[in-house]
Amino acid sequence: MKIEPNARINSKDFYVTIIHNISKVKVLCLIFTVFFGKHLSFKEVDVYKA
Repeated sequence: MKIEPNARINSKDFYVTIIHNISKVKVLCLIFTVFFGKHLSFKEVDVYKA
């Protein structure tokens, strides 16, 4: 699963992925896209880097 495809093990950055205002049907689509890292294209998915 590629929850945060840009994250690297040696990096000092911390990524937070937030999913908001999403329907139950769209959650099913989202689960399948996580395996390929394509879930970041959904407008309900926000990623923050700290």
